[in-house]
Amino acid sequence: HIKRIKGAVLRSANRALSPLIFHRCHTYLSNNDFDLIHGLTVYSPMALMAVQFAQRKGLPNVLTCHSIIERRYQIVLHKPLVPILRRANRMIAVSEATAVFCRRLLGPRDTIVTVLNGVDTVTFRQDIDGSGLRDRLGLDSQPIVVTALRLTKRKGPHHLVAAFSRVLESVPDAHL
Repeated sequence: HIKRIKGAVLRSANRALSPLIFHRCHTYLSNNDFDLIHGLTVYSPMALMAVQFAQRKGLPNVLTCHSIIERRYQIVLHKPLVPILRRANRMIAVSEATAVFCRRLLGPRDTIVTVLNGVDTVTFRQDIDGSGLRDRLGLDSQPIVVTALRLTKRKGPHHLVAAFSRVLESVPDAHL
């Protein structure tokens, strides 16, 4: 069951803005019985507050890290988050690269576990015939590369386009 707490949110950053939302969240967490508290991202003030709350209440808690930061100065910028991040009982990294980032930030810890993002195997199956989609796109049997990448600068779609231009050197009839 997901409970959404009303408050102002910065849509472009997907982050809560209103101080009232912290109060509402704290009240909701205090007045309900939970088995586990999960903070969805290390960059969410709400998630960090929920982990702190869970720690104070002795509730099991987990925090998910979706990001990879490779430059040393960026790691340094994350240092103020470290005391809160270390309070999480478990840190979920969504890839091995993300786990490396978490270990760089927090040090070697057995509380960092890699849980890969799930794939809906009912929707994405190799035995499904894609000829109808190929017909609509005007493609025959040419190789197709598909991505579920969100088109934001931070996700680096320009890297995909640059890499695909190299694919075209070897497979000129490929499509992205």
